[in-house]
Amino acid sequence: MRDATPDQLHHHREPAITVSMQDEQIVIHPQRRLDREATVALNAVLNAAVIAGTMAVLDLDAGLRPSTTISAVARRGVDDGAPAQEQRNGVVVAGLGCIRISAPGSWWTIDVARRRFCRGATPVDPRCVDASLWTGVCRLWLSSSTVAVLTADDRVISAHRLRPAA
Repeated sequence: MRDATPDQLHHHREPAITVSMQDEQIVIHPQRRLDREATVALNAVLNAAVIAGTMAVLDLDAGLRPSTTISAVARRGVDDGAPAQEQRNGVVVAGLGCIRISAPGSWWTIDVARRRFCRGATPVDPRCVDASLWTGVCRLWLSSSTVAVLTADDRVISAHRLRPAA
């Protein structure tokens, strides 16, 4: 039997991200290791969901069962059919396997590979954040109006994303 070619091996790999629809939410399941291409794809899916007025769920812990309370908290900020307000800074790539989300007065950095996030008043380079400033995260909800995370210790942290009209 001969060895497989790189093209044949490529076709048998797990996808870097999978996207599905559940309860009118776009659910994204990323692998722990995302290359540049997969990080850009993740960013594009999140932005497309927000622009479409849908809640995107970044599920970082596939074994976690969604609870009614968490679902209710996440749905509070979902737009009810109104078009998404364009933001100067939506979801952007912050590094390999990292994304950055803007909210009024804060920036959220999500490190997908390490399943953690941090937030601050200014955008940060994930490579320069002190380890004590990161918080473990299991799930992220994102819409044009809300960003929320479920932390590893079962807390929900959320913020409104709509910027006041100038």
